[in-house]
Amino acid sequence: MSPVIRQHQDIPPQQAVKVKTVLEAENITVHVVGFRGRAKATLREATTGKPIVGENVEFYLNGTDAHLGDKLTDGQGVAAYESGGHILKLQEAVQAWQEGYTARYRGSDKYEPAPDSTGNVNLIPTV
Repeated sequence: MSPVIRQHQDIPPQQAVKVKTVLEAENITVHVVGFRGRAKATLREATTGKPIVGENVEFYLNGTDAHLGDKLTDGQGVAAYESGGHILKLQEAVQAWQEGYTARYRGSDKYEPAPDSTGNVNLIPTV
């Protein structure tokens, strides 16, 4: 009887299971003069509710292609983007008031992307 020779087959490594996430954008207030406001979103693990720290959240103005900016989540899983007058035109301010803004988390090696979350924008006229 001859020996059985088996070929070594590469077994693909198991893919790590990514943690499901949830992202919640908050409603914000923007002052008409200077168009300043703070977009804020909280990123958490979907099953445990634990805050996710050090991940990038993107902020967009709804109804336009305007990317407001990105921020990393802090120790409580909160990413807060200060507009700092980024919305320069009255038309964009009105668009923000009508459409709101979107917070987006695209995921990482450890975490799945979260569904986009939209926050409302309240405009405050300054006298």
